[in-house]
Amino acid sequence: MDNKKAQETMATEAIIFIILNLLFFSILTFFIIRSGSGDSVLEEVYSKKLALILDNMKPGMEVNISAQDLFDRTIRNKIGDFPITVLNNKINVRVSAESSGYDSYYFSQVNPKIFIDVNSKLIIIQT
Repeated sequence: MDNKKAQETMATEAIIFIILNLLFFSILTFFIIRSGSGDSVLEEVYSKKLALILDNMKPGMEVNISAQDLFDRTIRNKIGDFPITVLNNKINVRVSAESSGYDSYYFSQVNPKIFIDVNSKLIIIQT
């Protein structure tokens, strides 16, 4: 009788272990697919790139950045408003309607003006 109880306990533990492993790997796979889908990566790349550029700009400078992939993604995701916002030394880039975007901070004391040239797909930064 003891042997049968031990076998049932081991079988139950094995089933629970398998279910928990399947759950863990399902969640892990979902996270990898979601984070590698491109929208979040693109938001992070452009946010950090623009913050680094703003940190190195001096007053009176103008920088043009080609952003074809950013524009293509915002058009594909039907983002109607301006995908880049700057407020209180924080730059936010948003290319997906579901996300709040990615924030990066810059430390220079410049007051940037950011324009988008839709025809040539450029981001124009002036200080």
